[in-house]
Amino acid sequence: MSPGLNRKDYKSNDLKIHGYYYILDDAGNIEPHYVFYRNGVVQKLVAGAPDQELSETEAFWFTDEYKHYSKDDLLKWGVFLIHEGKIALETWSPSMGFAAPLTRRQGIITSDSTFVITSYETCEGDSGYEGDVTFYFKPLPEKPDSNNNVIE
Repeated sequence: MSPGLNRKDYKSNDLKIHGYYYILDDAGNIEPHYVFYRNGVVQKLVAGAPDQELSETEAFWFTDEYKHYSKDDLLKWGVFLIHEGKIALETWSPSMGFAAPLTRRQGIITSDSTFVITSYETCEGDSGYEGDVTFYFKPLPEKPDSNNNVIE
């Protein structure tokens, strides 16, 4: 994989972006994952502690502590592209080594509030099938700040 989704403004309405996308764990609990912004940036969200209420986790994303913590964190930011019913995300992934590998996830948009990631590829050459991971939309009255020092 050659890194290279260029950040482009997201101008369509294929996916709702006035909130965040989550998956459901085995117990049916919401696990927050992504916030998409009109400027083509995607933020990977920090999930709360297992015993933390979802509303507490959502409130944490708006604190100065979270903004300070996340704005320089390479693992929290990436870019996305939506085109002709398909979605691609490039984000950095945790690594046991010194450098975080860039990972591109690809999938299909099934509605304006749902998408399915079907495959991934890393800049280290790993690739595979994600197992059709479905992401669902949850609206928020406002979104966490997209200002960061990672994506230009």
